[in-house]
Amino acid sequence: MDPERRDVEITQNQARPSVAIRSVVPMQDLDIGSIFDEDATRLVTYLEQRDIEPAGSPYARYWQYGPDQVDIEIGIPVDADLDDLGDLRPEGIIGASELPGGPVARLLHSGSYDGLAAAYQRLEGYLAETGNQPAGAPWETYLVMPDAVGGDASMLQTEVIWPVGH
Repeated sequence: MDPERRDVEITQNQARPSVAIRSVVPMQDLDIGSIFDEDATRLVTYLEQRDIEPAGSPYARYWQYGPDQVDIEIGIPVDADLDDLGDLRPEGIIGASELPGGPVARLLHSGSYDGLAAAYQRLEGYLAETGNQPAGAPWETYLVMPDAVGGDASMLQTEVIWPVGH
C-alpha cells in the first residue's frame, strides 16, 4: 500500500441525525468558507432558539461537486427529535438530515483547508487500491476550527469521511 494512504481506515460509522442547510451553487460562485460561515451561524441560532445542544462537530457534505455546480449540505449533529422540522431540500432552508451509518473510509487531515483536496485524493486512491467503492456523498467534519486556535491554520483538524461499499 502507498505509504501516503496508511492514514486512511475503514470503520463503522454511527448514524447521526442533524439539522442542516443544503444549497446548490454554481461552481464559479463557490466560496465554501462563506457558505459555511453563513449557514453554520443560521444553524447555531436555530439550535439556541430551541434549546437543542449540538451532539458533534459541524460538517460539510458534498452531494455533487462540479463540474458546473456544487450541491453542499452544512450541518450540525444533534440528539433531538426533528420530526417537526421537515426534510432537507436543496433550497437553502433549514431541514432535518442524517449522517449515514455503516462502513466509511475515514482520514484525519491536520492543517490548512487548502490541503483538503489532497486528502480527498488520498481517500480516492485508497478506495481504488483496496477495491472499496464510494457508496454515497462524502463529508468533512471540522474537529478543530480557526476560532479555536486563533486562526493558526496549522492547528486545524478536519476528518474526511466517505461511505463505502464493496
